[in-house]
Amino acid sequence: MIKKTFLICCISAFVITQNSFAQTKWNLKQCVDSALARNLNVLEATTSNETKRIDLEQAKYQRYPNLSFLGKETGYHYFSTSDLSNNKANSTVGNYGLNSSVVLYNGGQLQKRIQQHSIDYQSGKLDIEKNKVDMSLNIVNAYLQILYNYEQLDLSKEILTQVNKQYENTEMLVKYGSLPQTNLTQMKAQVASQKFTVTQAESNLYISKVNLMLLMEIPVVDSFDIEKPVLPDSTAVQQNSIIKSQEIYTMALGNQPQVKSAKLKSDLAQLNTDIARTAYFPVLSANANVGSTYNSSSFTKNYQDYSIPNQLRDNMSSSLGLSLSIPIFNNWATKANVMKAEINKQFADLDKAAVELQLRKDIEQSYADFLVATKNYESALENVQANKETYQNAEYKYNLGLITSVDLLTIRNNYVTATSQFIQTKYQYFFKSKVLDFYQGKPLN
Repeated sequence: MIKKTFLICCISAFVITQNSFAQTKWNLKQCVDSALARNLNVLEATTSNETKRIDLEQAKYQRYPNLSFLGKETGYHYFSTSDLSNNKANSTVGNYGLNSSVVLYNGGQLQKRIQQHSIDYQSGKLDIEKNKVDMSLNIVNAYLQILYNYEQLDLSKEILTQVNKQYENTEMLVKYGSLPQTNLTQMKAQVASQKFTVTQAESNLYISKVNLMLLMEIPVVDSFDIEKPVLPDSTAVQQNSIIKSQEIYTMALGNQPQVKSAKLKSDLAQLNTDIARTAYFPVLSANANVGSTYNSSSFTKNYQDYSIPNQLRDNMSSSLGLSLSIPIFNNWATKANVMKAEINKQFADLDKAAVELQLRKDIEQSYADFLVATKNYESALENVQANKETYQNAEYKYNLGLITSVDLLTIRNNYVTATSQFIQTKYQYFFKSKVLDFYQGKPLN
């Protein structure tokens, strides 16, 4: 009975989980959010950065005095001698105290340490953001691939419907002797070929959905589907091509996480140099302690027992002091550390310049790709319109017996190729425009 109940619970949990991921339609924002919430690289980076936050908090507490308690119990045993008058009893000595110290001045190192860990923590958050952005772009690309495969499937089904109608017309014309039997045989082969094309399009659509689910790191379910947004038309294409690459680069310098992170790492390298220089400065500290002691063998003047509480009270002592450490010579260690920190600062500046240069290259390449995609989209639109008109005329002529099925097949293939190219260029344009939107700091939705 227990096993049966456990099995039912497991099956129910599995069904609920599957249904939760098989919601009606997934829009792009939901896909991105789901991927970011589950991506292991993002989660690992977030967890790793948490240690930097802890380091920052610990650095802040270094400004405050520490406090420690010391308790020490020492037992003494005296061995007997031949002179019994010299025998001494065993005794216990106790020492107890509180100690505290605080750094008053060390060249500003404590505050610089806080700044150091703060910058390191902020840089870690920006690195996480860069991982999220990369994942978001991958999701956008996979999402658009599904939309592309949907349109390819719709095109394949549309052509199949037309081919079936052409087959029926051919069958009637052959029956009444207007066309030879070979036309019907050829048209039958075209129907079979187009059915295969539809099957391939369905397979491509399913694979693209699986790829998106894997990127989102959710269970693969057959009922998974996405929303189909309205994509921009040719008018929007003309409007979007106005912005210049230099303007995009200027905006990207202020919003791209990898640029911000490189800037922070350069600042961190400078701060490390300043911290290394603090070793040239003296260190001033304050310390205080309070404590007491007792001896179990102590007696009063009248040889009465001297109680431990009374001893601790009478032996109470306290101290407050300052200590100053002035560095004079430490075997060139401080100078070497400063020089190495300065070299690391140079490396950080070079890395920052390299990141900005790579960003410029990426934007220029993306901008060029966008311009090419825009022109291809416009050309493909004109091409598909012309081929569609030609194909419609060819259908009319074929039904009248003016052209052969081979001629119709050639013209139809040209129309299908043009339409496929148009669909491809449309989604290429859309993705390239989203990449430029990303560099401008616009949300990916």
